[in-house]
Amino acid sequence: MKKDIYELSINNIDESKIKELVKIHNENFKNKVEGSYFKDILGNNLYTVYCTNCIIENMVRNIEENMITEKEEKISGYIIYYDTFSCFDLFEIAVDKEFQNRGIGNRLLVNSMSALFDNEKYENRTKEEKSILLEVDENNFSAIKLYRKNNFKEISVRKNYYGTGQNALIMIRSND
Repeated sequence: MKKDIYELSINNIDESKIKELVKIHNENFKNKVEGSYFKDILGNNLYTVYCTNCIIENMVRNIEENMITEKEEKISGYIIYYDTFSCFDLFEIAVDKEFQNRGIGNRLLVNSMSALFDNEKYENRTKEEKSILLEVDENNFSAIKLYRKNNFKEISVRKNYYGTGQNALIMIRSND
């Protein structure tokens, strides 16, 4: 497993990281959330959350008026899985708008699926129990392209899932 992702838990996250997650969520989804949303998810053992970071370099002046580079590590994306026991739901995936279209979503998806199924707490699962289901807005073409690229197949449509006339595609990835 590549180390460009890591699992988050309520025990290894601080308020500043919660705020980063909230920012990424709120710039990507219509339903706006607050920090308690992620605290509840991270505190529930049925959810597994992975994220990836990027390094931001900022040019700043030091005391002597010289320009120096300051480096800051920042969450660039996250993915949340929900364990239904018969399979996993890909509950949510989002990439900071500043870092979209750079392959971060694909790396996050691929590496998190690998990490999820390498996790010893899931080692006794059957192949069917390691399947991943998701819902995606039928007009979210970039997300659909990402899922198809990673072997997700369309199995159904949920009419009006996101509101009147806004359907969701149901997709599955089997792990055979």
